Amino acid sequence: METSTSSSSDDPFAEILEAAAALRSARAAGDAPAVEVAFGRIAEATIRAFAASAREHERSPLPESSKLTATDVAVTCSYLLAAADLEVFELALWRSWVGRGSQAQLSPTQMAPGELG
Repeated sequence: METSTSSSSDDPFAEILEAAAALRSARAAGDAPAVEVAFGRIAEATIRAFAASAREHERSPLPESSKLTATDVAVTCSYLLAAADLEVFELALWRSWVGRGSQAQLSPTQMAPGELG
């Protein structure tokens, strides 16, 4: 199984490209475990890139015409919260700390990464 290289660890965009190449190779070889690892690398790097863009621009990088469903978001958030060992309550508390209501867009620049956990 291929693991992340240190050269791309600080650059999520490079990691996405490297992991995509690994995914392509693993799929072509029929290597299911390597496919899972590469897909996980893509997901993690994409989340890091999304967060960096949201912090920098203070808005969601998703297009307004996103095809994500409520189920897509709920399933993804559930797994992300578990991966970060966070509860929904802690997420709600974080949102209140940055002074935003549940209907407002977050301004993630108001809190440093990793400050909650």
